[in-house]
Amino acid sequence: MARKIEVPRGKLIGMNGPGSLYIDTDGISYIVGATDKWYESGVNKNLNKFTINDNRLENLLKVNEFREVPIYKGKSDDREVENSKFTIPISRFPLTHYCSHCHLLSEFKENSSSKLKECKVCKEKKEHIQFPLVIVCEHGHIYDFPYYNYSHSSSEKNPETKHEIFFKKDGSSILNGSLVCSCGASHTLKGVTGKSKEGDKTPTPFQREMKYAKCKGKRPWAGKDVYDEKCNGKPVAILKNALGVYQPELFSVLSLTDKEEKEQLSDYESILIQEFNKLSNETLNSHNDSLNVKLSFNGTQNSIIKKVNSVRRLQELVVQTGFHRLMPSDEEESFIKATDDVNNKKMMFSSNETPIDWYPAKELYGEGIFIEFNEEVLNKWNGFNFVQEYMKKKLNKIANDYHLKDRFSNPINVLIHTLS
Repeated sequence: MARKIEVPRGKLIGMNGPGSLYIDTDGISYIVGATDKWYESGVNKNLNKFTINDNRLENLLKVNEFREVPIYKGKSDDREVENSKFTIPISRFPLTHYCSHCHLLSEFKENSSSKLKECKVCKEKKEHIQFPLVIVCEHGHIYDFPYYNYSHSSSEKNPETKHEIFFKKDGSSILNGSLVCSCGASHTLKGVTGKSKEGDKTPTPFQREMKYAKCKGKRPWAGKDVYDEKCNGKPVAILKNALGVYQPELFSVLSLTDKEEKEQLSDYESILIQEFNKLSNETLNSHNDSLNVKLSFNGTQNSIIKKVNSVRRLQELVVQTGFHRLMPSDEEESFIKATDDVNNKKMMFSSNETPIDWYPAKELYGEGIFIEFNEEVLNKWNGFNFVQEYMKKKLNKIANDYHLKDRFSNPINVLIHTLS
């Protein structure tokens, strides 16, 4: 009988979203299944109960609705509860493991939740450890480290010879180890991780070691043996618990309009302007269920801070529009990809063929503080020579490939971000 694994519901929109790796309390990692598969189980189903509507976002993201994550509910007094028994599909990943005693590499099954397995060398059940490296590409694919081909990349493969591959550690660092085959072939893991140093012009370290191997396009979160043909991504070896393995593409907005209102917004900036206008107006929505704003402080003409409002009630809608690997997330870029990149839109789902007309989402409730700066005072401060000279020195220390360099090229942006 399969062991139940509890994944926090709130994290399934975010860092434990579809295609991510979730590590349970026993240290075993699993890959979270495709979003559309979340609703395949369940008893006495009524999917309309999961629907969330926001007309502004539906129009901008070109979808019909959003859906919250189903929650597992059992029986109550032997009666079936509406939308009960929903389970989120997850499967063991990576499948490559090594014996904790002799370090022989072998593979587990997707539905296994045990650490024990019969070792062919030890001739008895031994605890196994998941291999620490996986292969990913910038398009979102992920698959097991090809330990057999890697260990034989510089030698001929003799099918008549017995091949038992061992993970040999060298010191405390995993990446100083080697893969050694019983046939005599071996290959060090030192230097195998990392991306290209010069963008698209050079292969990744893994590609160089594997004679320019191409991405296999595998999508294990969508199902066993599901893959995209002819992926042009560059495969990268990465530690399975590294941040670059999964980055959710999230887009959040404040719930500012009634669900019945048909409000048309043209772009991401329009949403930010609308939020700013409503948060800065303390007399608006004072009795609204989703937003309650009260004035706390008014600055003078020369104050850096113009106004502070107490946000006593706040409702936020967080939508996951996709995910990527290797690069950090950025909300504005996520929004652009969601509206322009059709392939990215479908990465969370099990099929590339089915039209996508919804996204997974969650609603958050809370309170906060709204701070409005005095634009005239900030612009005057920004014009001082000592401020500009200090900023130039800092920019010279930032690497050219730092993805947020453009965002922090202005001293005002740095000031506001530091305060926040």
